[in-house]
Amino acid sequence: MRLRIPNNLSLIPSKLQLRAENAIQFPAPLRCGFFDMRHTFILAIQEWMLRHGARLRLAAGGTERARLGIAGEQAAERFLRVERGMRIVARNWSLGGRNEIDLVARDGDVLVFVEVRTRAAHARIGGYESVTPRKRRVLRRAVRAYLRRLRPEAAHTRFDIVEVRRHPDGRLEVLHYEGVPLGI
Repeated sequence: MRLRIPNNLSLIPSKLQLRAENAIQFPAPLRCGFFDMRHTFILAIQEWMLRHGARLRLAAGGTERARLGIAGEQAAERFLRVERGMRIVARNWSLGGRNEIDLVARDGDVLVFVEVRTRAAHARIGGYESVTPRKRRVLRRAVRAYLRRLRPEAAHTRFDIVEVRRHPDGRLEVLHYEGVPLGI
């Protein structure tokens, strides 16, 4: 028995698409108890692809939207460091899944959680308004998880939104909203 692993795996949102043509042939591995090595190998590949798929797409060029998001996060980080004098503690901190905090920074003795929103300058909905109550609940869960793992505990915390607007000439404008109520 031979195991067929496609060499052209592609990640589609929420599911893995496997194409059988142009598959690489691997010899069947030895069996080891209830689960055989083939099953374990396939599950490991699928799990790895689902976990790292977005990074692979970005490494290969990515979409314009993804590149704009990355440029916005970099501009926001640079703004907070240079203009506001904050020290960046973590970038894209995640407990797993959707619970992600874009930036965690220190502003003196205050621990600041930052959500970065990048938009075109002519967008109908600005970055601040795009943080919906649902997104605030997700952020609240992520902030609580971060604080549970933090030692020593932070005396003061704050939630900020940084909106990055891209103008047609390519210029990025950064707007900083401090102390946005999150209801922690």
